[in-house]
Amino acid sequence: MAVVHYTVTESSSGKTLMVVVDGQHYAYSASHPGQSTTLEAIAAMEQDILTSDEVAEVVENTHSPAKVVNTALRSVSTRFSYFNRQLRFDGDVIDKRITRLIVDRIKGGDHNWQSLAKFMVRLAQNPSQASRRALYRWISDRHLTITTDGLIVGYKGVADNGRSIHKGKGIIHSLNAEGDVTTEYIDYDSLPNQPGTWVEFPRAEVNPDPSNGCSLGLHVGTADYARAFGHRLLTVLVDPAAVVMVPNDSEGQKMRVWQYYVTDIEPRTAYATHTLEAPVAFGDDFDDDESIDDDLDDDLDDFDEFHDFG
Repeated sequence: MAVVHYTVTESSSGKTLMVVVDGQHYAYSASHPGQSTTLEAIAAMEQDILTSDEVAEVVENTHSPAKVVNTALRSVSTRFSYFNRQLRFDGDVIDKRITRLIVDRIKGGDHNWQSLAKFMVRLAQNPSQASRRALYRWISDRHLTITTDGLIVGYKGVADNGRSIHKGKGIIHSLNAEGDVTTEYIDYDSLPNQPGTWVEFPRAEVNPDPSNGCSLGLHVGTADYARAFGHRLLTVLVDPAAVVMVPNDSEGQKMRVWQYYVTDIEPRTAYATHTLEAPVAFGDDFDDDESIDDDLDDDLDDFDEFHDFG
């Protein structure tokens, strides 16, 4: 059986954990991403839930920050990997600012990183490279609020009756009292936006030109932008895969999409919590089927802080 000893010290910078396993020392600073998991394992050992050998294995797996990052990322999707201080998705290197955001939150034990990782998995399903790049730019410019399931929180300005200000075509999906989906096709009229409904527009007809600000498609914006277009402000959820273009005008405060879901949550609440649940309209299967072995880097830098958009 492994021999495990540990000490915990408190200071103004936080808690420091020192673990000794069979004479080998492992230091966990306050910002070390593996500290909380290791402390939980030690507590379980003291309660005879885990053996010292099992704790030694936990220490082996958690002490390398890169191992912690990879393990965390693979809990969302095996399409992620982190090595040589680079975050990769499907083998492609991710923007450094996004890498810093995700790794910093994993490092700090903040589970909000999962929102961005799931956003990236959804965004990968978007067939437009221009749309994917535009949304990454939004992230980098800190203009997005993302739900726990990786969906974009957006806003719509509508008339008092909940219908769109402008007329056009649309497809409205809603649930009836029996729980069945009913669909309404609208050729040319203001579109209803009732909570719990999905509003769609033929994707092939949405204008993908970013230089054309007001054109065909469903428009979703920031709260400030949407307030200028209507008497009621609605909160909607958008799958990143449904975004067709972020127009160049309006300082990037709106986007053209082919589908959104109207929530029944007040915009103020949505902005304050950022923890909306994904509706059943969008799939959220992020299970892992396999593991990946990489040459892992043991170093993590200090990273920038992320700010959500409203």
